[in-house]
Amino acid sequence: MEGMELSPKNTTLDTSVYVKEYNAEFNKKILPVSIVFGLTASVGLIANALVIYIYGFRYKRCNFKYFLFTLGLIGLLQCTIMLPTQIGEMHYWFNFPTSWLCRTSAYVFGYTIIHCYSILFLIALDRFRKVCRPYDWQIQANTARNLSIITSIASLILATTPGVVSGHHSFQTSYKDVNITVTVCATDDMHNNREWAVYFLLLLGGLPVSVIILVTCTIYALILMRFYRQGSRTAQSSLNNSSLARSSSDELSKVKTDDQNNITDTDNKEIVSVQNGDNNSSMNSTFKNIMCVVFPVSRQINIKANRPGNLRKTSSKLAVREKLLRKTCIVLIITITCIIALIITFCLHMVSESINYHALEVHGVILNAFVIFHRGSFSMICALFPIIYGVRDNSFRNIVREMLVKYKGSNQKQELETCA
Repeated sequence: MEGMELSPKNTTLDTSVYVKEYNAEFNKKILPVSIVFGLTASVGLIANALVIYIYGFRYKRCNFKYFLFTLGLIGLLQCTIMLPTQIGEMHYWFNFPTSWLCRTSAYVFGYTIIHCYSILFLIALDRFRKVCRPYDWQIQANTARNLSIITSIASLILATTPGVVSGHHSFQTSYKDVNITVTVCATDDMHNNREWAVYFLLLLGGLPVSVIILVTCTIYALILMRFYRQGSRTAQSSLNNSSLARSSSDELSKVKTDDQNNITDTDNKEIVSVQNGDNNSSMNSTFKNIMCVVFPVSRQINIKANRPGNLRKTSSKLAVREKLLRKTCIVLIITITCIIALIITFCLHMVSESINYHALEVHGVILNAFVIFHRGSFSMICALFPIIYGVRDNSFRNIVREMLVKYKGSNQKQELETCA
């Protein structure tokens, strides 16, 4: 029996083998997550590089140029550092080799969160000035560039908190009826009071982000209220369109009766009915009705409102408003998506330790979904949402189209030279 007793060294060696097997079995279960993160990083790398090139070198000079350029840099950082680091972390999930890798990952994650929401706040402020204060001061291009640099520096400073707190965390679990000690990337064990470290992280990292998110949501609430009020006025004007059309047509008919006394009441009704039919089917008549609502109904103003130049002016104003509303809604959707992703990440972080204790007992689909939403939801959104906005931008699409046409033309030229 004495020969069968294991020395402390052999016991440690056997335990390390079990730890490797435990980690390898976990890697097999979350292999789909690594594939998803890898594909996202590959697509996001190309797309965000395109966003950086277009908004940095080809786009017209404006404040949005710098905001989207900065978001493209954040997305590129996610694709080149954060997502590959997440894949590496999953490969060594329960056998984490070095604490500096965990600290680097936590620092980059904290930096991208703070910087991303700071830029989204600046975009919300810009939308507010354009929608609610269109005739007051606006964020100019130079100001947008300087604000982007300032928020980047501030984010680098505030992100040191998660980088300092994170590190190696060891705990015991059971695998094949053997108690093993695994090491994961979490709050470092060097902080004896781990709850204090978490509160410290929330105070210096979570509080600034929470304030930024709260202010951003308040700004968008004011913007939506403004759009709602404008929409209500538009709806009210549409309700008055028929009566305004009748009154204006009656005045025009009175003018015509001075020169043409042979127009009957039936003819007048037919003219009114034709005009009302045109109002329902023509956008120009809609602009005419809007002009009638803006200006008092009189014979001279109605005649002036019917001029094509005024209709073009009204159409231009409506087009600007629709463009402003569309861009605001797109950025609002992106902001809400980022906020939801962050909330999901922190909610899942509260149960992450329990999942780590029973990782192999959790169903594969649930485990993969947990890892994707906990570790990668925010990174994936940051990597892809500049593309979403870029695709919706007409100028961005035109530049991409020009690049494709030039690329095809150069290829055709090379083929002709080769054939010659």
